[in-house]
Amino acid sequence: MSFFGSVLLLLTASPAAYAAPAAGSFALSTAAYVQAVRSASPDLEKARAEYEAASARYRSAVGSAYLPSLSFSARTYPYGHNPLDGNRFRGWDFAGDQSDLQAGASWNLLDYADWFRAKEARASWEIAGRGLESALRDKTMDALRAYYALWLRRKLVEVRQSNLKAQQDQYALTKDLYKHGMKSYADLLKSETDLLSSRLRLSRADGDAREALLRFNVLLRRDADAPADLEFKGAADPALAAADVAADLRGALRRRNEMEGARLSVERAGVRYKRAWAESLPTLALNAAYSWEASAGFGGTYADPSPNPRYYLGLALSLPSGFNGLTQAGNLAAADAERAQARAALDQLELQVREQVVSARIDVERAVDSYGVAKRKEEISKESLDLVTEQYQQGRADVIRLSQAQLDNMEAQVERAQALYDSLVSQAAYRLATGEPM
Repeated sequence: MSFFGSVLLLLTASPAAYAAPAAGSFALSTAAYVQAVRSASPDLEKARAEYEAASARYRSAVGSAYLPSLSFSARTYPYGHNPLDGNRFRGWDFAGDQSDLQAGASWNLLDYADWFRAKEARASWEIAGRGLESALRDKTMDALRAYYALWLRRKLVEVRQSNLKAQQDQYALTKDLYKHGMKSYADLLKSETDLLSSRLRLSRADGDAREALLRFNVLLRRDADAPADLEFKGAADPALAAADVAADLRGALRRRNEMEGARLSVERAGVRYKRAWAESLPTLALNAAYSWEASAGFGGTYADPSPNPRYYLGLALSLPSGFNGLTQAGNLAAADAERAQARAALDQLELQVREQVVSARIDVERAVDSYGVAKRKEEISKESLDLVTEQYQQGRADVIRLSQAQLDNMEAQVERAQALYDSLVSQAAYRLATGEPM
């Protein structure tokens, strides 16, 4: 899809089509949540308004540069010294020689400064369009982070709840074994301490989940504590897809809206420099004008020896308005500095994009590798916990070993969930960095 077609789609998409569903009505998918966030985002509303304003300014500049100027006036002098009649004094009189109508047209055909203004306005319009697309992609990334963060925090609550249940069972078992003389009082105190620590971890996890829900709802502009159900319940084990980083980097430099906007900024700065030159030189203007007068009234005549209608073509050579040499030289130097600044900003942005692409790829590789390690760690810790629990029930393992095995298993589950979140977010961030569809 072309640039203007994609921007038109963004502007004409109905916000109602992406309205956030009623709280708790059904589970939100990632796609539905992203669309709802886009619809509710004030940032996108601002970017759309900026684009529409730039579009209006461009149309105005085109009209000033290429269209003729029209004029119309109506005058009447019903009382007093009439300038239309040799300033003769008359009483109240609405005769035709006391009023006239004038219509005219003027077309400045060779005002090249206006041409440069129109080109500059077009570049500003396209830059605003790139800014709108960039804002859309950034908001998509914000939505994905918020969605997966809520899933992660709720998953960690489940892990903490499971650990709390295990600690409660362990405490009950230790208490029973203590009554029968099979465990010491120190074992009982250790078990109770672990139980309380588990409750604290659950409390913190619950607080984190509530904060994630707050962020989730803020992006939808809903009540902070409005309930939200997620359709996403986890994903298949992430795999590291083969990628040609060099090709992705070239694509990013070509596709990224920020890069296109920076290139347009360089182009606009060049146009401004040319306009500064044009405005510092004498102006050669070809003007065309047409004027027609008609008398209006209730009787009487108005004799004017001037031809009617009147029209002419005129060629005018003049110095620019406010010409003193110093002002024009300063404007030209400023425009040249802005052009250099735009080129330097483009070079700096290219370096940033290169760094972002490579860094994002490293994050993807690290997250996928971490997930594989965390998955294996969870499997081993679960097997170890089962063995130690059985030994503890038989009195062949102390409470410290059991507590450590439970802690290892819980941390492994947390690390696996965190690694899955990191993988999902890092892959989305890589698509954002390379300019690929999200």
